[in-house]
Parts: sequence; structure tokens; C-alpha cells
Amino acid sequence: MMRRSFAALLLLAFALPLRADPPPLSREDFAHAQALVTKPGLPVQTLLVPIEIYRDAVSPYLYDLRVLDAAGNFVPHATRRLGDGEPWHRAQLSATDAGACVFDLDAPERDVIDLELAVDSYTGKRFADESQHGARQVPVLIEASDDLARFEPLLRTYVEQDDTYETTLIALPRARPRYLRVRWHADETFRIAGARFRLARDNDARMRITGTARAPSDGAHNDVLYDFDLGAQVLTRRLQVVLPVNARVHASLAGARADQSDRRQESNARRKLDTLYEGPIARSTRNGQALLSEPIRTNVYYRYLTLRVHEQAAPFAAPPELIVDYETEQLVFSSLTRGPFELVFGSDRAPPTQFSADVLLAMLSGDVRRALALSTVKLGKRKTIATRTLPAAPPTTRSFNLTTGKEILPVR
Repeated sequence: MMRRSFAALLLLAFALPLRADPPPLSREDFAHAQALVTKPGLPVQTLLVPIEIYRDAVSPYLYDLRVLDAAGNFVPHATRRLGDGEPWHRAQLSATDAGACVFDLDAPERDVIDLELAVDSYTGKRFADESQHGARQVPVLIEASDDLARFEPLLRTYVEQDDTYETTLIALPRARPRYLRVRWHADETFRIAGARFRLARDNDARMRITGTARAPSDGAHNDVLYDFDLGAQVLTRRLQVVLPVNARVHASLAGARADQSDRRQESNARRKLDTLYEGPIARSTRNGQALLSEPIRTNVYYRYLTLRVHEQAAPFAAPPELIVDYETEQLVFSSLTRGPFELVFGSDRAPPTQFSADVLLAMLSGDVRRALALSTVKLGKRKTIATRTLPAAPPTTRSFNLTTGKEILPVR
């Protein structure tokens, strides 16, 4: 009896069709292609991936990027983060006075984009319009100079303090000054204990996005939500909310990564969001210049962000904006085979690469590797290879713009 059962199972196994291996990946499996103009004489080439490729890649982690040589073969490649960003540099305090202090940046080689001030003493006044959620804030004017003889206004902003010791991060306009002077009104008595600054790198980028209002789905009828879609998942460094002029609110900002839920076209109302910040956010005007709340530091991958304004009876007439500073990743690939080379992307079938950037860069000598540019190649014009189709989206909760009444459609 047992022999008969075993024989029957064996016949059934042979009767079942064998599972065929998927066909190998080819150029036709990708939606887009762009020529890569390489630098002669290098066995390894690099490219800072532009935001347009992030937005048209299928994988939020750029798994579907491939490089083809002249024979149509895929060459070894990898993508990598360029560390944790530019290190912080200590600013030397060169002069101080009642209501002002001057810092020497020692002739930076690149633009200064971040200034962090440390405040360890404060007895200043509160703003008359400060809510119960507000922190102690002092308006300051930041000026730039190259010779200490003449200072030019660079930015008006706030210095905030909640506790005994506090730091304030200030996003600066792109400039390369030797000296920075911080000034505040004589009625405000506090002391800046020190400062540090960060320089821009070639892979630092910025985008500015306008939010779309919607009603919350959790029954909080007095709150208004504003959704932001970056169009791609990027490594966010800092986020700064820009409210309409002379607005002050208590709000929270939350973010979510892009994942397989994109194919189901979910709205932010159904995504799991991580809270990044909750507290006061303000925008006022002084001497014709806008004062914004300090940016929120993140260092996390996000695509979707939602600003929740608490106790807001109606949406703003002009929706808030979000300034996003982010870091682009670097593509590294082997150019040992014959060119020209071509970058292809936009495929549902492409698995993650099996190579690492460190292995590819090991082909270079130490001196060449240290001198290697962040981008050694130039991108040519984009070509469309095939139209990408995604699975049909199931029904989802519909969201509407509270100002226009129109439905908020998901971004493909």
C-alpha cells in the first residue's frame, strides 16, 4: 500500500509542469534611458543622481538603475550615500558686545548653509502674540562681511530657547562670508555661548513644495492637514515650514517612506506617518523681511510629509510651503568595457545590485580615489524605451481639498 502511494506521488510530481526561470533582464525591461558621457582614462565613473531619475525610478531605493556598455551588457554598478554630510566647523568668537557678537569663519572654501548658535543665558521678553505652546524667542539679524569694515544683511530670523541650554539651527542663504555678525535688540538680554557652521556640498539639494489641504480622518474637526509629496523618496536633511505671512500656529509634522503602497495609490490619510516635530511654527515680518521658525533636522528617507495644524477653523487662504534640503546619492559603475555607456531605469523586474561601491572604487589608487569628482560623467538626453504599466489600484479613501472642493488625486 505504501509503495503504491509513493508511486502515485512520484507520477504526480512528474506530471506537474516545472517552474521556468524568469527571462534574463534586458534593455527593453526599462522605461527610460539616458546616455552617459564618461571621463577618459578612468576605470570607474561616478554620477550624482538627479531628482528627475529618483522620480521616474520604480524602486524608492534606486534598485532599478542599470548601466549598459556599447555591446548592450550590464556593467557592475552600485549606489551609495556620501557619508553623513559635511562635518560641522567651530566658529571662532572674534568680538562681542551688548546686543551683538562677531564670528570668524576662517575663509570657508564653499558656501555656508547652516549656522547653529548655542545660547546659555536668557532673560528676554516674550512676544505679545506668543501662544501657550510658544518658546522664548528673540529676533536676530545675521550680517556678513569679508573685512569687518562693512557688514551686509544676510538673514533675519529667531533665536529660540526653552531650557537652560539650547541651540538654534539657522538655514542661511548660500553665501561665502569670512565673518558673521549676529545682532539683537538691546532690550533682549541673553548670551550666545558659541557657534558652529556647515558648508554646502555638491550633493546637497533643495526643493520647495506647496501643500494640499484636507480634513483629518480621525474626527478632529478643528484640525487641518496639509499633504506634501516630494515625488520621490530622498534622504531629507532638514525641513522648514513656510506659513502665510504673520501666522503662528501649534502644529505637528510627520513623514512616511515610499514603499509598495505606492502601487496601491494610497493617500497620506492611510499611510503610517512618523511624527518628526510638534510645537509652535510661526512666520512674521520685520523691516520688510520674513522671519521663519527654525528648520527641523531629520537625516531620514521620506517621500510623503503631512503638516497638521491644530485648532484651525479653516484652511489658510494660501497653503503652507515646505522647504526640503536633501542629499542625493552617488552612482558608481565600472567603465572597463567599451563605451559609449547608457543609464537605464524604470523597471519592475530589476533586483538590487550585487556589487558595492567600495569594491568598485578599490580599483582606483588612493590618490585617484580621493581626487575623484562626485560626478565624472554628464547625462545626455532622455529616451523612452517602453511604457511602464503598474497593477491596477484598488479602491481607496477619497480626499478633498477643503478650499476648492476638488478631489485630491494621488501622484503617479
